[in-house]
Amino acid sequence: DVDFVGRRDFQVKIRGFRVELTEIEGRIREFPGISDATVLAQEDAGGGKRVVAYIVSESSVDIKALNAFIEEKLPVYMVPAATMQIDRIPLNQNGKVNRRLLPKITIQAEEAVPPKTELEKQIFSVVSQILGMDDFGITTDLMYAGLNSLSSIKAAALITEQTGKQLGTMELMREKTIEKIAALLEKNGNYQEKTYEKRDAYPLTQNQLGLYFSCVKDPGTLVYNIPFAVSLHEDVDVQKLKKAIFAVLDAHPYVKTHLVLRGNEPMQLRLDDLAVDIPVISCSE
Repeated sequence: DVDFVGRRDFQVKIRGFRVELTEIEGRIREFPGISDATVLAQEDAGGGKRVVAYIVSESSVDIKALNAFIEEKLPVYMVPAATMQIDRIPLNQNGKVNRRLLPKITIQAEEAVPPKTELEKQIFSVVSQILGMDDFGITTDLMYAGLNSLSSIKAAALITEQTGKQLGTMELMREKTIEKIAALLEKNGNYQEKTYEKRDAYPLTQNQLGLYFSCVKDPGTLVYNIPFAVSLHEDVDVQKLKKAIFAVLDAHPYVKTHLVLRGNEPMQLRLDDLAVDIPVISCSE
């Protein structure tokens, strides 16, 4: 089987990310009512490249709904900055898209609103440092500017560190703009003033719930037991090895978590201070 994934010259960089234009085309073609589509990378007024799309449909297409449909499967920087509905996609004699005959799409450059407050300046500095550019404003959607789920984690951590105000990754991705993030942090106040009570029991995560119900259904299962033997050289210092294993356990207290039933609710017990021993047994052949 041969899976054609597109031509190399249809790979472009958008906001520093390598983008496969045919992947965007494929997603657009899945939208109800669209019979044909093609996607280009076009220079925008502020420099760099933006994705633009041309679509063919017998009825009028809701562009906002189309963009939301694309964003369900693809990163926000792969959503076209502009989309034009045309009667047909022009082809050359070889049946390929004749890009020179496609009408020009004018991309309206967003006016970058500069940071005003000290907090906005701090957040702007962090984000521009992570993105490696400052071609955005405090009202710019940071996901569109180039932040993704991984870089958002780093951004949230650095913003928390440099501003002294707690910002979660999900909060950053929900608010999306520096202006809204700054407003949220001002509203929440300084995170150092908050106190968090440590509990002995916590609700289970979705993965833990699945594991728990699987074990309740089949209490005798050994499917989650992974036994194995390791042969060590006779020169290995057993006591040092034992000490090293304890160091690993201390660094990862989650290993000591127990799943229990309290009333009718499965819970996890964090037994961080649980004493663990590893017996060393000497035996003959």
